[in-house]
Amino acid sequence: MPILVVLVRLFERFLYIRNTRQNGLHPSVQVSIRTQSHNTAVYQVTHKQFSMSTAALERPKLLLLGDSLTQTSMEGWGGGLAHRYQRRADVLNRGMSGYNTRWYIEYAQHSGIWYEPGKIALTTIFFGANDASLADQNPHHHVPLDEYQANLKVLVAKTQESFPESQILLITPPPVHHEQRLIFQKQRYGDKATGILERTMESAGKYAEACKAVAKELDLHVLDLYTTMDYISTKRVMILSWNI
Repeated sequence: MPILVVLVRLFERFLYIRNTRQNGLHPSVQVSIRTQSHNTAVYQVTHKQFSMSTAALERPKLLLLGDSLTQTSMEGWGGGLAHRYQRRADVLNRGMSGYNTRWYIEYAQHSGIWYEPGKIALTTIFFGANDASLADQNPHHHVPLDEYQANLKVLVAKTQESFPESQILLITPPPVHHEQRLIFQKQRYGDKATGILERTMESAGKYAEACKAVAKELDLHVLDLYTTMDYISTKRVMILSWNI
C-alpha cells in the first residue's frame, strides 16, 4: 500500500525529531478564572496536573484533507494509519466526499479546520479526482487546471500558516479505470446514465502532473499515486475498491 508506506516514513521522521528535543518541565502555575459575578478564583496547577490535562493536545495528530478518497479512507489507508499509531497519534479525517479544491477551500474556512488544537505532525492534501472531471460532461465538479494548481497552493499556505510544524504531503489523483467507471455510472444513475465517460485516464494524468509540479515548486513531498497505480494496472480494479 504505497500511501501508507509514505505516510509512515514521514511521520516516523517527525517522531524522531520530536523525541530528540529536550523537553522542559512545566512549573507549578496559577490559573485565574473570572466568573460571571466578577469574582476571580485562583487555582494552583502542579506540573503533574498540567501534564495530564494537556496530554491530548500534546499527542501528535495526522490531518487528512481531501475528497471521498480521504473521507472513506478509514476503511483503507486512513484506518491503517490509525491502527499503526494507536496510543501514539490521533488521525483526523477531514475528507469531504464529492468536493473539489474550490469547494474545499470555502468549506475549510468556515468549518474550523485551520483552528484544530494540538500538534499537527503531518497533513495530507489529496485532491484532483473531482477537479479532473471533464468540463463538457461534468461541469459541476470540473476545476480548470490552472485554478486547481492555485487552489493546492492556497491549501498548502493555509496549512503552513496554521500548523507551522507540520510535514505536508501532496497526493496526486489516481488513474481512472474506464470500464469500471461506466459500470459505476450505470449502478448509480440507472437509466439516466449517459454511457459517456466524465472522467478519463488522460485528464487524471494531467492533474497528477500539475500536482507534482506544485510540489516541486514549493519543495514539498509528493506521492505520485497516478503513476504508481498505473504501473500495477493489472491490480487497479482491486486497489480502487480499497480507496487507495
